[in-house]
Amino acid sequence: MTTRSSTGWTPATPVTPTSTWSQCAGRGERITLFDGTNLTEWQHTDGRTASWPRVPGGAMEVCCGDLRTRQAFGDYHLHVEFKVPLLPPDVTGQNRGNSGVYQQERYEVQILDSYGDSTLDTNEAGAIYLQKALDVNAATAPETWQTYDIDFRAARYDDAGTKTADARITVVWNGVKVHDDVEITGPTGGSIAEGPVAGSIRLQDHGNKVQYRTIWIQPEN
Repeated sequence: MTTRSSTGWTPATPVTPTSTWSQCAGRGERITLFDGTNLTEWQHTDGRTASWPRVPGGAMEVCCGDLRTRQAFGDYHLHVEFKVPLLPPDVTGQNRGNSGVYQQERYEVQILDSYGDSTLDTNEAGAIYLQKALDVNAATAPETWQTYDIDFRAARYDDAGTKTADARITVVWNGVKVHDDVEITGPTGGSIAEGPVAGSIRLQDHGNKVQYRTIWIQPEN
């Protein structure tokens, strides 16, 4: 990972996505997963009641272990808003605002402070962790709210339980498409095994004070 610097790096310009996220044609009813009021849709991965503290601005802050949704999902559109902390320059690499959004608890889209970093790598923010680097760095500065809009298609299996097609994902980060219908060939680090059953959305606790606010999901019909 390179040192964060504005030299040789220009922030990506947001564009209007080709899909209209507000319409989400072909999808079912939108489910609010977090709106600042409570954590009833979440639990810790060991079954404990969700204990991330709520903080000003209708947000919650990473603490005390990963969270996962109580519901499981197959194909869907997911909207997540997050904010990474401003850390001193001597804090580097994977210690800078690290968290992640796991699809079905199997496939992580990385969260990290990658602002000002010209490196496009598989462990940077927006990457499919250790599988595919993002196409463009769309990061905004620490302490600003950022968005992931994720279209996810689960892996397909036949009646015998054999995988017939990999999971696929499109990620729009702060209005910039950084993955366009790419295959995910298998689980990323720290994930549960692949299989034909649906899975939860998981938010990672990597020991950094990352915050989350508005989170909703719209499953496919």
